[in-house]
Amino acid sequence: MESPVNNIDWCPFISTVFASCTKDGRIEIRDLNEFAQTAVITWERPKDWGQPPKTIPDKPTPVD
Repeated sequence: MESPVNNIDWCPFISTVFASCTKDGRIEIRDLNEFAQTAVITWERPKDWGQPPKTIPDKPTPVD
């Protein structure tokens, strides 16, 4: 996945850990002591993010 990084922030307690957020909405946490090239944790924005919620009718309409 290639997307520009918008921001990174270093962990205040562990000098090898940082988080990044990308333009496509992905958040990654990396630990340089563990995996320099691979994120330890990745969260991706759902595809329907920002869409209005789907509504379900209260009661079904009876059919005659």
